[in-house]
Amino acid sequence: MLLQALLTLTACSLQECVKPVFSGSDSQAISTSRATLYTCLDVALRLTQPLMPFICEELWQRLPRRPNDSTLSVSVCTWPEMEQVGRVVQKYISQCFLCKK
Repeated sequence: MLLQALLTLTACSLQECVKPVFSGSDSQAISTSRATLYTCLDVALRLTQPLMPFICEELWQRLPRRPNDSTLSVSVCTWPEMEQVGRVVQKYISQCFLCKK
């Protein structure tokens, strides 16, 4: 319950942060924001899969795969590396600071 609330809060704040980016005309910023959102969702699904396997699997199957990713199921994918999670957090923080300017 707490994890779901935290994920919802993070998703909502990230979504609110990138709304101005998506409504803008800078294609590089839009591409970066889209990749950041994708990575956040990917990592969140991997981390919550042990707690909510059926929901995460359903969402994982609907998520478009990256060209170099051939994983068939979230239940057999690799666990996120700490460096990957750190990069996601760093992108999130930098995006939020860009939104506030």
